Amino acid sequence: MTAAGLETGLAFAFYLGATFFFAWLANRRKSAAGFMEDFFVGGRETGAWVMALTWIATAASGGTFIGAPALAHTYGWILLLWISAYMVFAVTGVGLLGKRISKIGRVTGALTYPDLMRDRFESKAIGMVSGVAIILLYTSYVVAQLVAGARLLEAILDVPYLVGVVTFSVVVALYTAYGGFRAVAWTDAFQAVVMLFGILLALWFALEKIGGMEAVYAQLERQDPNLLTGPGPDDFMPLSAAISFMAIYALSAGGQPSLISRFLACRDTRTVRRACFLIGVYVLLLYPAVMTLGVVGRALVPDLEAADHAMPATILAAAPPVLAGVLLAAPFAAVMSTVSSSPLSASRFSRCSLRSSRRTSSSTSSSFQGPACRRPSCFRRCSPSTGRV
Repeated sequence: MTAAGLETGLAFAFYLGATFFFAWLANRRKSAAGFMEDFFVGGRETGAWVMALTWIATAASGGTFIGAPALAHTYGWILLLWISAYMVFAVTGVGLLGKRISKIGRVTGALTYPDLMRDRFESKAIGMVSGVAIILLYTSYVVAQLVAGARLLEAILDVPYLVGVVTFSVVVALYTAYGGFRAVAWTDAFQAVVMLFGILLALWFALEKIGGMEAVYAQLERQDPNLLTGPGPDDFMPLSAAISFMAIYALSAGGQPSLISRFLACRDTRTVRRACFLIGVYVLLLYPAVMTLGVVGRALVPDLEAADHAMPATILAAAPPVLAGVLLAAPFAAVMSTVSSSPLSASRFSRCSLRSSRRTSSSTSSSFQGPACRRPSCFRRCSPSTGRV
């Protein structure tokens, strides 16, 4: 390994050490709730800042930092239109779903997505089906994240691909099992900060390296004028496809169990409202920067062995070696935060689906007063004195 590679690796190792430190710190803090509630939803004590950061860190996966820049590197500025649907969902989805799911979770004691579905519809079958679906469908999703993490380790530390997969899996499994949701949420919050500042700094270094946006436009014009306008090379994003993405992408993203589980851990509905605003600010900074970095990478490093190398190759070409290791932690953090959320979304499905469907649990009975309203569509508590909702 060269001296520059050693500096990059040491800086990256520092990031991993900080991640385990936050997991250790989170494990030291215990809530008054029982073990299961503390492990799966952090005792329902998550505040607005941690809620917003863990949500966005989970939403921003390897696709955000590896796949999307690769597409931007290949097809140019049209990718800004492609990602805009997800940016809309990040605000509207949280506003529409977050408050309701948070309320249902606190009343029923739901700890995971299968819990929520089982209690909301009073059906053990629905809880079981949702749990099985999560395991089957999330397997391929998690595998894609592991591949992205291994590719990053391959680019950063020059380790074999198989070693990267095993190393990445072990690192995520250790801090997830060690501290549960609170460790995942706290490390997510740290990783979200790394992601945002890492990508903004990487973009600044890349623009400085190439000489500003005018140089980027000139280089893209020489390579392929279609990179500058829609629908992009090879007719990638016609208007009809853009409209479809706006309608489907935003709605489908809202049902991800790993994102819904964040709402179950919120302190109250006020926390969700504040987190919604913070998430909106974050995505307005993050996603345009990610896409722009992919396009700048096309001008800076046009010839790549694989398009998936666009993000790490651009960072390694533009940033000093010591900072490159820290900046490359941004895409690695996105992958780690997404993978760490998936086991918690599915791990309790068999146990929770087999137990009887109940609207309340001992862990929540002290937080709500009065009997539960028995209407299937209502999970609010009735007043002890009047019996009214």
